[in-house]
Amino acid sequence: MHQLSEHDKAVLNSIFNPLTPLGEAVFSEETNIDEETQNSEEDVLIPEIAAIHRQAISETEKGNHDEARRLFAEALKKSPNSVTLLNDRAQCLRLAGLDEDAMKDLNLALKLSNGRGKAGNRALCQRGILLRKNGKLDEARRDFSEAAKGGSKFAKTQLVELNPYAAMCNQMLREMTVKLSNP
Repeated sequence: MHQLSEHDKAVLNSIFNPLTPLGEAVFSEETNIDEETQNSEEDVLIPEIAAIHRQAISETEKGNHDEARRLFAEALKKSPNSVTLLNDRAQCLRLAGLDEDAMKDLNLALKLSNGRGKAGNRALCQRGILLRKNGKLDEARRDFSEAAKGGSKFAKTQLVELNPYAAMCNQMLREMTVKLSNP
């Protein structure tokens, strides 16, 4: 990487981050570090609860949302202030179409975590997704902005997508690329 010119880095940035406006650097040697994990204060689940948590995630991935919700409820009885469990149950609830319940879990997770750490960032991103889905773009932008400050690359991408100027620039860039490749 040290041998690349600034121009080469800009080209790589536009390839690896196509939603980012030209000239806005996201790609750098420092981005190899996952910033989100640097400020992480994760729940440490005891093995019994961790096993239930893994099982709940597995059931969620299989689409067995009722069983997954039962398992999350069981784990949360044993560890009611676990931000990780609340965040992951919110994901299950979202996938089951229970957005209001998911929002309650996310709000509690954010209250408990103060939006900090890996789980706090994930909760901010999930809540941002729900807010965006419901047309509350300013609130979604705030959540994504907070998560981006915490190092979430996903949140940074969402902020770019929510920026109308960036979207317009990216559309123009795509059109120019198509025209140049098809003379």
